[in-house]
Amino acid sequence: MDNWVQPQRQKWMEAAGRELKMFGQGESMGGGVLTTICLKHPKKFNGIVLGCPMLYISPKLLPPMWVQLIFKHVLVRLLPEWPIAPTKNIVSLAFTDKAMCEILRSNPLGSGGEMLFAFAARGPILTSA
Repeated sequence: MDNWVQPQRQKWMEAAGRELKMFGQGESMGGGVLTTICLKHPKKFNGIVLGCPMLYISPKLLPPMWVQLIFKHVLVRLLPEWPIAPTKNIVSLAFTDKAMCEILRSNPLGSGGEMLFAFAARGPILTSA
């Protein structure tokens, strides 16, 4: 985020000639990830907009703790590029609009549609273990 958002924000502020506030938006798991970022870095955003955020996962749905620990501390380090979904790219499965697919694939803040193991490990599911 700091590698792309902050420099881009600086350019926008220079163009606007004033300080600009920064807001985050997250939906579903993205809302959970955004909330996690805000809890860890409360000064990053001036506000957030959450749509149906996934803020809690029932312990009944989580794998056993030993599995979570292996995923978080062993597999992520050994296989950070390992896909966590059976398809290489989920963007085309989620959207039929080709322009939207290209926007999502080229987003420097996103996963490009590839759900990689290291990306998932940074989210709220595996960070609690």
